[in-house]
Amino acid sequence: MKSFSSYDEVPYPSYTFPQTSPDRLATMAVLNGIRAAPPDRCRVLELGCGDGANLLSFAYALPESEFLGVDLSSVHISDATAAVVELELRNARFLQMDLADLDVEEFGQFDYVIAHGLYSWVPPAIRERILDIYSQILNPEGVGYISYNAFPGCHFRKMISELMCFHTADERDPYKKIEAGHEILEFLARSMPNDGLYKEIIADERARLLEKSPENVLHDDLSEFNQPFYLHEFIHSLVPYRLQYVSDANPICLGDGPVSREASAVLDAISGDDHIRREQYLDFLELARFRSSIVCRQELKVDRSAGLSAIRTLRIASQIRPVSAIPSTNTNAAESFIGHKAGRFELNHPLTKTALVILRKEWPHSIAFTDLIDGCREVLGEGAFDDNGIMRTRGFIFELFKAGFIKLHVHENTFTRSVGDFPEASRFARWQIERGCGSISSLAGVNISPEFDAVRALILLLDGTRDRSMLAKDMIKTVTAPFSEREDFEKKLPEMIDANLTKMAEWGLLLR
Repeated sequence: MKSFSSYDEVPYPSYTFPQTSPDRLATMAVLNGIRAAPPDRCRVLELGCGDGANLLSFAYALPESEFLGVDLSSVHISDATAAVVELELRNARFLQMDLADLDVEEFGQFDYVIAHGLYSWVPPAIRERILDIYSQILNPEGVGYISYNAFPGCHFRKMISELMCFHTADERDPYKKIEAGHEILEFLARSMPNDGLYKEIIADERARLLEKSPENVLHDDLSEFNQPFYLHEFIHSLVPYRLQYVSDANPICLGDGPVSREASAVLDAISGDDHIRREQYLDFLELARFRSSIVCRQELKVDRSAGLSAIRTLRIASQIRPVSAIPSTNTNAAESFIGHKAGRFELNHPLTKTALVILRKEWPHSIAFTDLIDGCREVLGEGAFDDNGIMRTRGFIFELFKAGFIKLHVHENTFTRSVGDFPEASRFARWQIERGCGSISSLAGVNISPEFDAVRALILLLDGTRDRSMLAKDMIKTVTAPFSEREDFEKKLPEMIDANLTKMAEWGLLLR
C-alpha cells in the first residue's frame, strides 16, 4: 500500500456521514429483503476511518453496539483514541495499521463494514484487499458500504484532476501544491474563448473546488490515485470475492429521479428485468459522479421487490409541511406540500395527506408505520379508509422516500422535542464544536452547520447544569459584541436563547 504520510502532514477534515450509519444500512437492507442486525446491538468496522469522527458519532448514539476503526495515519488514530477518552466511550476503539496487515481472524466478524472515501483513492492491490476483507469479515447476513467516484460524471472531474496533478507534480509543499492547482484552473478559465463548452466545464469544476477545504482538494483531487468506476464495473469486481451488489445507500438512487415517464418506459424496454442494467442507464442519463454502494455475501438472497411491503415494519420521519395553514386532509382536494430540500408536490389522497401532517408535527422523531396509521384513524375516523387506502399510503410513502421527501428508519436514537428547564445538548455535538468542526451531528441523524458564533457558544453551554437565566449570564460573559451593540444584544438575548433552543429540539440535538 502506498505511503499516506500526507495524511499525517495534512490530516483529512473531520466529518460524519449519516448515510453510513447502522440505521441507514439496516433500513436499506430491509427494503431489499435482508434481515440485518439491529443497529443498537451490532458490530461495526470502518476501514480508513480518518480521525474517527464518523464512528464516534455512532458509538455515542448506540452505546450497546461495538465499533472498530482502522487507518494508516498515526495522527488520525491518535486523535480518534484521544476522543474516545474525552467522550468517555466504552464501545469504540481505533487501531493504526495498513489494510494489508489486517488479521481477519483476530477481529472476528462484523454486522456492518464501512469504507467511505477510500476505494477510489488507493492502488488496485489495496482495492482488491478491501473486497477480500469484506468477503471474510462480514457476518452471513452482514451488510457492507463502499463509496467511490463514478463515471460518467467523473470524466470531467478526472480530466481536471489530471491537469492539476500534471501542473503541480514537482511541488512538494502540500499547501503550495493546492494553491498552484487553483492557479492553473484560474488561468484556463481566464484564457479560453467565452463561448466554448470546455470553458463551462472548467468554470463548473473550479467552482466545485473553491467550495471545498484545502485539505479536501489535496486528498481528493490532487491524490496520486483517484479512479472512478462505472456501476457495472464495480459490480463485476465483486464477483471473485463472492460478494453482490444490493443497492445504493442514497434512497434517491432507488427511483428514476427527474427522468420523464417516456424515458422511464424506454429504460424498462431496454433493461428488461435487469435491475443493474437499468441503474447503469440512469447513471448515464443523470451524469452520476459518486456512488455509495451497499454489498453483501453472494449467497444471501436479495429481494428488490420487498420495499413496498417492508414499509409496514419501518419507522417514518419527515419535515414535509403543507402549504396551506389549515390543509384539507379529509377530502380528495389536492394539497401542496413543501419538502425541506427536495422541492414541492401535490397530493389528494386523504389518508396520506393526514399522515404527512402528523409526521411534520412529530419531526424530528420518527413514527412506526402502524402507529402512524392509528394516528390517522383518530383524525379521520375508522370508516374513512380501508386496506386499499393503507396500501396506497404505503406506496406514496415509498415513492416520497425515493424522491428524498421522507426518511425511513429501523431504529431511533434517544432525544427530545421539548426544551426542559435545564437543557442538555448531545455531548458529541458539543465535542464537535470544541474541535472547531463546521458541521455538527444531531441524534436524529442530521448534519447541521450553525451559522453564528453565538449559537455555537450556546450549544457549548448546554451541559444540563444551567437554566435560561444562567445561560443568559454565561452568554454575556462568553460572546463578544461591539460596544455600540452590547446593550441591544443583552436585551434580545433571552429571546434568542429561547428561539435557538426550540430549533435545537427540532434538530434532535437535545437529550431527555
